[in-house]
Amino acid sequence: MEKRFVGRAAARSCVVILLVGAAGAQTSVFTDYTTSADFERGTLLNLHHEALADGALRLDTVTAPFDYLNVTTTNGDGPREGTVVRIDTETGEVLGEYRTSPNGRPSNPSRTTVDLFGNVWVGNRDVLGLETGGTVVKIGVVVGGTRCRADGTPDPQGEYLRPPFDYSTAVDRDGDGLIHTSRGLGDVLAWPDVTDGEGGSAGGPAPVEDALDELILVYQRTPSEGVHHVSVDPNNQVWVGGYTVSPRGFERLDADSGAILETLPSLPCGGYGGLVDAHGVVWSVSSNENAVMRYDPAQPSQLACVPVANPYGAAMDSQGRLWVSQRNNATVTLLGNDGAVLLANKSVPGAAFLRGIAVTPADDHVWVTDPVQNVVFRLDPAGERVGAPIPVGEKPSGISVDSGGRVWVTCRVSSDAWRIDPGSGAVDLVVQLPPASTPYDYSDMAGTVSYTTTLAVGSWEVVHDGGAAGAEWGRLRWTTDAPNGARIRMLARASDSQAALTSQPWKPLSHNVRCNLSGRFLQVRAAFERSPLTGESPTLHDLSIEQIYQQGVDPPCVSPNRRTPGSLLLFPEFDSREGVVTLLTVTNVLHADVKVEYVYIDGQNCQEFNRTELLTGNDTLTVVVAYHDPNDEYGYVYAFAKHPTTNAPIRHDGLIGQVMSMDGLEAFEYAVDAVAFAGVASGATTDVDGDGVRDLDGVEYGMAPDELLIPRFLGQTDPALPGPDGGLGAFRSELVLIALSGGAAFTTTVDFLVYNDNEEEFSLEHSFTCWQRIPLLAISGVFAQSFLHNATNDAPNEILGAQGNEAGWMRLDGDVATSSAATIYDPAIYAVLIERVASFGVADLPFELCSQPNGDLLATGLFGDE
Repeated sequence: MEKRFVGRAAARSCVVILLVGAAGAQTSVFTDYTTSADFERGTLLNLHHEALADGALRLDTVTAPFDYLNVTTTNGDGPREGTVVRIDTETGEVLGEYRTSPNGRPSNPSRTTVDLFGNVWVGNRDVLGLETGGTVVKIGVVVGGTRCRADGTPDPQGEYLRPPFDYSTAVDRDGDGLIHTSRGLGDVLAWPDVTDGEGGSAGGPAPVEDALDELILVYQRTPSEGVHHVSVDPNNQVWVGGYTVSPRGFERLDADSGAILETLPSLPCGGYGGLVDAHGVVWSVSSNENAVMRYDPAQPSQLACVPVANPYGAAMDSQGRLWVSQRNNATVTLLGNDGAVLLANKSVPGAAFLRGIAVTPADDHVWVTDPVQNVVFRLDPAGERVGAPIPVGEKPSGISVDSGGRVWVTCRVSSDAWRIDPGSGAVDLVVQLPPASTPYDYSDMAGTVSYTTTLAVGSWEVVHDGGAAGAEWGRLRWTTDAPNGARIRMLARASDSQAALTSQPWKPLSHNVRCNLSGRFLQVRAAFERSPLTGESPTLHDLSIEQIYQQGVDPPCVSPNRRTPGSLLLFPEFDSREGVVTLLTVTNVLHADVKVEYVYIDGQNCQEFNRTELLTGNDTLTVVVAYHDPNDEYGYVYAFAKHPTTNAPIRHDGLIGQVMSMDGLEAFEYAVDAVAFAGVASGATTDVDGDGVRDLDGVEYGMAPDELLIPRFLGQTDPALPGPDGGLGAFRSELVLIALSGGAAFTTTVDFLVYNDNEEEFSLEHSFTCWQRIPLLAISGVFAQSFLHNATNDAPNEILGAQGNEAGWMRLDGDVATSSAATIYDPAIYAVLIERVASFGVADLPFELCSQPNGDLLATGLFGDE
């Protein structure tokens, strides 16, 4: 049997599809990301979704990096070796300390930058004169995980991190499924100098192989000596510049592998430190040349050396203007994005000497350090001093802004880091480093400086767990808007270990084309790029990931809890024929008032009759159906919450209900709880597509069940028949069937798998339109007592305690629904079994397995709800 799904994408759930081909039957499960909650399951870098009604992703206008500060120190084993200390900017906790070169190799790090995936790049200054060229190192990031020992045993002091991780760029080099990494300050893991110290061959990829710390990822040697400039451009490529007593050139590196993509060997200025702006223009100060380099790679012939006396630090404001601190001049200069001087040699009152400079994006205030007076000055966007100088530690140098907009200052002599709250203008946290750490930072320690204007690049990543080693991954499908050359590149990689994902290469994906990746964990990256013409952001609306299961392997699925209050209630049956009374109850368990619309569906022609009632907070209403709906004799009902004043359908997960069938008003027959569907869409209405149909699709309301399980039926008999299939104690059950896909114009075929009490399986089909209540024996003789007893290999002693009476159970699944104009494969259905013996009846809701998003209440056209 072949089953296909046609309809809207599922949200946060699984859709089951069976495929038949040369390789045999396969089961395919799509897991979909469509809402804000779905996208929050991944990691967003420079993206947002809160302002978008559909939860889609777009690029931010300012960075949203991780809450880390990366401080360089001289804490290495030798006098010219150093480390990077990673600080949690919220708590001040030191999360790790990492070498910036192999043991015995010179480093003395200073310049840092954070790339668009959270990795910190560090330049080593002191290679000059000791080795040829310069060096730069890339240190990864890991968020989450559990500290453990080498065998995976949890231990808060363990040297390893065990997945799952919220986010990780670490590489599991030894393949043990764990990440070996520093535990904090002073825990600096060894980096044997075996082969890493040589960098990438001929400037090629330079992955680290020998460092024990698996967050140290790349070590590259550059032709340019004395690395002082390290920055990341909007395409996430790394610019490294050398400076000794004069410029030594630049290299542009691939941020993944560290391979050198371009070399600019001889430039007249620049290289001492700087940044790349949102347009890809490289700005770099040149201290001895009294200039600031402006280099646009798109127009290399127009390189400019803008005259600025004694330049040191550089920072960009939200308007794309460059602020430059001038050391012993104790002044600042402001340049326009075209290099024009907007403000020259602006004095900072009270300053003696200026070094590091940063801009807080919330107000465009400029912050600059004075290492002579041990203070930080604050300037407004016009360069005027704001308030009194802020005292910090001894010899402040580096300054940066964290993801919360707070200012961090590192002090060389006091070996500490100070955090300033811009709101109060006061220091609110000090992180002490070991004595003589001498942190000498420049800028961008937190990854916020370079992109305070519109960001050109961002990403969303998610790790999807396939549940078992060797999981097969198929197609990925997505919906995007990409105006004027903007684009979203989709990439994926897979591994049986989450820790090993980062050692796998990214594979570019094509929409709806099988990716042919395997491994328990699939990591997907959506890489966003703005329009190069208009700056518009692309938009990612949804993503579906297909996992393939071979024949005989059951896929996982999601089954909602119907025993909780919902926004829509389905009552499988009402009966108002002569001699029968149906009582229908709806209760509002919330304090808020709500209107409830009752939609009665005629079981003969699928026409509807509507009534609306107001339920106040904690109210309940029971109606006699024949009074409430005088037009219809039998059928089913659904009821949904509406706004008490606008009458729009709304999310109001406070409705519960029950339907009771009575023999007149004198004897109870049976009662069945309503089937509750939670509201999903929030806001003014749940009718997201505005079609007046209640969609059970995971977007408007919770999804319909994919498969129904009825745990018991009794061998059927008929009191009118003689022999084993008749008699006064006859069991005669009826099945209520409801079509939830297509609507009144469709005939729905249901697949049955029926099992006897000895696990024998029998398959059959039955077709109906809209709604039906039908005896089991009218569906198939498989349900008959005589068939189960005489024609199957039954278990003779079951039912225990009532030998001779047969029982079984069944599975129901929609096969196909057809009208004269359309076909829906795998339609949604609902069913309730009413069991009777003599004059007594009982009923209960079925169990559900998995979900599917193509349920509707109630389409009327030949094409259903399409």
